[in-house]
Amino acid sequence: MLNGYFTGTWLRASPKNTQAAVAYDLKKWLDFVASSRDRPTWRDATTEDRAAFEQWRRKDPRGPRIASTTWDREVATVNGFYQWAVRQGHVPGNPLVQRPSRARRRSVNEPAAQTPAEASHLGPRRDLEWLTPVMYRCWRDVGVRGFTSDGLPDRSFRGRYASRNAAFTDMLIRTSLRISEQVALSLFDLPELTHAMVNARTWLPNAVAKNGSGRAIYIPASVLKDVRDYIETERADAVAAARAAGLYDRIHDPLIVEDRQLDRVRVGRQWVGVAQLDPGERRRLLVRTDHGLEPAALWLTGRGTPATVSAWQQVFKDAKTRCARHAVRIRCHPHALRHSFERRLGLPHATFYRNFADLIQQFQQQTSARRLNRKLTVPVRRRGETPGVEAQCRRPFEGEARSGTIATELLAERRLTPPDLPGVPPKSTSRHAHRRSVQERLLVEPF
Repeated sequence: MLNGYFTGTWLRASPKNTQAAVAYDLKKWLDFVASSRDRPTWRDATTEDRAAFEQWRRKDPRGPRIASTTWDREVATVNGFYQWAVRQGHVPGNPLVQRPSRARRRSVNEPAAQTPAEASHLGPRRDLEWLTPVMYRCWRDVGVRGFTSDGLPDRSFRGRYASRNAAFTDMLIRTSLRISEQVALSLFDLPELTHAMVNARTWLPNAVAKNGSGRAIYIPASVLKDVRDYIETERADAVAAARAAGLYDRIHDPLIVEDRQLDRVRVGRQWVGVAQLDPGERRRLLVRTDHGLEPAALWLTGRGTPATVSAWQQVFKDAKTRCARHAVRIRCHPHALRHSFERRLGLPHATFYRNFADLIQQFQQQTSARRLNRKLTVPVRRRGETPGVEAQCRRPFEGEARSGTIATELLAERRLTPPDLPGVPPKSTSRHAHRRSVQERLLVEPF
């Protein structure tokens, strides 16, 4: 019955790491009910069991004393499981005490939603960590490349793959990829480096992207050159050593690309494109070359095998240790690099809107009451538009006749210079398509 929760709900299409996190949180609760409360099954759990579980998880000196954010995540996981079990008729009621949610209702007649009363609601919900270009370069040089805080080589540094790790982190912060997405990239997903190129466009396959949301990504030429250098040096050495040791011949059930020009493999009796393979299948994907077999994965370990997400997370942990040793107080994790990219993408928009509002306010103070009654065209978010920095204002300066609006007059007097950004995305335009158009026109300052 527990398997039905993972195969018949939204978890079926969720990423594997999300499924693993849900299973791990459920296991802790189910183990506690069976071992510490002497309940026959989880169906017999009561509100008293939940109170005892919270006491042990958060307050008991002999317990793990988890943080509020961790507890809130576990509460949401167990609550979702019991809500599903109640709907399916497996249990008569939810052992988690509910209370009316404080979320805003769509209408007055709509009943208030229910939320677990035992959630702490104390976690830092909007505390996003991000790095400026100067902070990132300092963290990368000291923590990843093995330099001192003064910019000199650290003689005590013993890292063997500094250039590979630096290329990996540079690609993270310049493309806004998640670490799981970047780890799953193959050689077939890497664009070619051509002359006079600023940004190289490639496509992140749906099978690799989170929630199947494939999208176009743009890799700066400088980052792409470093990645190509890694392929020709460190990666080539690791592949040669693994090939000489016969490591690739011992892979169980490999998927082999026979022709490098045709990015497809035979799975059973049919041909499947490399873009359709999930991260697990890509770890078994090999390419036959003139020198022998070679992994199709882009990022390899020193042994020549595809690197895992946990291995790259260890790189960030090692970088944190080195930064602490050199008194560099910069904390960085993989998702902070993604936040840094989004933050850099949003700054020109915010600056433009602030200048727009200031100029309109100044213009209002200098005009008559008749002109103040005219229609204003200001940056507002409309219903159906993409929220955040991508929600654009209506642009009267783009192919529109001068109708006497204040915004049009400001632009005509050259007192306001709009950024080279796309206008409001039409309803038929997807969120990723609009974001791609923003990236195409916005050149982010190099890190």
